Amino acid sequence: MIDTLTEEEFRSLPLVVEGESKEVRYAGKGLAVIRYKPTIYSFTANRSGVIPGSEVLRLRASRIFVEVLRRARIPHGYRQINERWVLADLVLQPATKHDPKPFRPADIDLSKLPVAPPIEVVITRMHSGTSKHRYFRIAGHPARKSHPLYAGMSFADDDAYRHFDPGSLDKDVWRAGESSEMVLEKWKTLAEIIEQ
Repeated sequence: MIDTLTEEEFRSLPLVVEGESKEVRYAGKGLAVIRYKPTIYSFTANRSGVIPGSEVLRLRASRIFVEVLRRARIPHGYRQINERWVLADLVLQPATKHDPKPFRPADIDLSKLPVAPPIEVVITRMHSGTSKHRYFRIAGHPARKSHPLYAGMSFADDDAYRHFDPGSLDKDVWRAGESSEMVLEKWKTLAEIIEQ
């Protein structure tokens, strides 16, 4: 489907969501087509811009990453990636205060579609630079209560994430709701794959 998709055909599909870096449109039957935008943003330098061709590099990197996950038998919503588009399973956005009525397709039973959990995964060793600016006011916020060693501990701006596992991937789940255990289990599996 995406191998012959034109820009005009893409634009005629119903809009699911559009952000700074991607535009998602509904292709029907629970599938979405994603267009990566050639946008770059630097929190460190506090500037953004359009870099023609950067979307192609991000698409290629996504294709490699998805293939690594597939070989490890980790399911992923991206079905096909080429130099222009991604064909993916539609993942519903939960209703939020800022978007109380997100896109819902009319041609499929909604109970068969996954709903994205509102979780952000941060992988870094220091709370500085991009992380400090992107995750504004995360400093002082406690680690999740279910953390086996550091429940409730917090960190400061420009400080190391000392309370996370320094042996493999430092991880923090910035929770906006729902359970983080599922996300941490996937990161544990990914860490094991990377270490092989």
